[in-house]
Amino acid sequence: MGFWKEAATIGGGIGFLLLSTAWHAFRSRNHLKTLEIRDELLVGTTLFGKRLQWAWSDLREVAVRVEEPDFMDSDVFWVLTGPDGDVVQVPQDHPGSGELLQRLQRLPDFDNAAVSNAVASVKRGRHLCWRRPAGA
Repeated sequence: MGFWKEAATIGGGIGFLLLSTAWHAFRSRNHLKTLEIRDELLVGTTLFGKRLQWAWSDLREVAVRVEEPDFMDSDVFWVLTGPDGDVVQVPQDHPGSGELLQRLQRLPDFDNAAVSNAVASVKRGRHLCWRRPAGA
């Protein structure tokens, strides 16, 4: 009986690891792996190889998403909504995150206080920082 109990414990641990890895991959599907900030464009590639090239004028919304800390992932993300409602996420610890923030701060009426409050907040969730005005 001890053998089966030990086998189930090991199997359960492996199962948890596989499930955790699969969940991480699902959550990360729209995270940007590469990021290039240009004057008129945001260029990047997702972890699954989807390439994007958005004009800043096509950006629809910017938010900060705060998650529970995770050993496999960042807990703060930029959430960018582009043309046709496409959404990409940039972890705060991404090497291009600082340059991205500098460019986002040039958007009209970008809410820096919302960014600071989101990052300092214990409240998990999505915090809106900027939205393109209707008709713009």
